[in-house]
Amino acid sequence: MLRGSTPTIRFTLPFSFSMLAELWLTVSQNDREVFTVKKERLTASGDQVSCKLTQEETLKLRHEQPAAFQVRWKTNAGDSGGSKIKTVSVEKILKDGVI
Repeated sequence: MLRGSTPTIRFTLPFSFSMLAELWLTVSQNDREVFTVKKERLTASGDQVSCKLTQEETLKLRHEQPAAFQVRWKTNAGDSGGSKIKTVSVEKILKDGVI
């Protein structure tokens, strides 16, 4: 992932998005939360979910270390769960800031 870009993160849930009361996509580096995107910003179709990150969000990431992503949820029935953690490398940019 390139810092300052607007990538789309896609993932598959083990059930339909309509069954969720809450859903968080958390991005961290060095075991510290950098930002979290909540359900209201996510786009879904059945069990397929996507989230387009903003330039401001990806500019918060440092290029020296990989970024980790995890999805956590709470269903309408009150059950909680989460995905396995995925990692992606973060590439540097020459000029910092939002375009």
